[in-house]
This record gives sequence, structure tokens and C-alpha cells, in this order.
Amino acid sequence: MSKKKTVKVKGSSKDGKKVSVTKAKKKAPAAKVKKKPAVVKAKKKAPVRNRAEKALMAAMAALDKKALELEILDLSDLVYYTDYFVICSGTSTQHVSAIADNVEKVARDMGHVPSGIEGKQNSHWVLIDLGDVVVHVFEQETRQFYQLEKLWLDAPRVKYSGPKAAAGGAG
Repeated sequence: MSKKKTVKVKGSSKDGKKVSVTKAKKKAPAAKVKKKPAVVKAKKKAPVRNRAEKALMAAMAALDKKALELEILDLSDLVYYTDYFVICSGTSTQHVSAIADNVEKVARDMGHVPSGIEGKQNSHWVLIDLGDVVVHVFEQETRQFYQLEKLWLDAPRVKYSGPKAAAGGAG
């Protein structure tokens, strides 16, 4: 906003004249913009190139914790919401929890943040949603009760190589 100020002007006239002069306020100096420091991200392992590799990565993480009866179902031609189910069992709720924790950790290390994890409170059936891969970790009795594989008899089973899972897992 401007202020008006009356000043006496000295000049050639003998009596001087009063003149109205507008004096502008000085602009405040522009605020300095602080630059944010560059964010350095930790290097991650090589990204999984496709959905099948992500399913295998989840399966191997489960097998690292001695998961039982592991199966990988290819649902890509059957449903729209996911491409693979990885289904495995643990002998107790602590075992189920350890398997689920390892699958989550390995997935995060590979740059895949789960969009949801359900069932960790009771650990009878833990579901880890990795988007195009959904991992189901069951306690043995719970798996026998729900028989999830029977719902997906049409789904082809994915063969994998690696350590053999106990109690009838593929290998």
C-alpha cells in the first residue's frame, strides 16, 4: 500500500510550493527457499522381472522358514485380481507367524510393499497381498479345514526347483 506525504520542494520559486508526492513502500526481500537435501535410497536387490518370479521369490522365502506342503497356483487365466496364489503350511501359530514375517521381509527387501496383511493376530491363516501374488500361510489344521486348493482345481500348479518342502511339497 502506498502512503501520501506532503513535502516542501525547494526550487526556483521564491515562496516554495507544497506538492503531493507518493512514496512507495519498499518491498520485503523475497524469502529464501531452503533446498531439501537429496534423498539417497538404499540399493535394493535386483527387481523381480515378472509375476512368476515374484511368486517363486515368495515361495523360497516361505521355504527358508521350513514351510510345509507348498503349492503355487497360476490363476492368471481364471481371475482378474491376482495372478498367483502361494499356499503353504506351518506346524503351529508361531511357525505360521515366522513364515509370514519372512515372506514380508523378503518382499520388502525386493521392493514389493504388501498392500495388505491379514490374520497376523491369531496366525491360524495369514494372507499377504503382494498385488499380482497372494501368499496364504496356514496352520495345518486350518488348511485341512478350508481346503483352499480344492476351490482352485482348475488352476495349473507351478513347478519350482529348490529345497524340497516336507510332507508332500513340490520340489
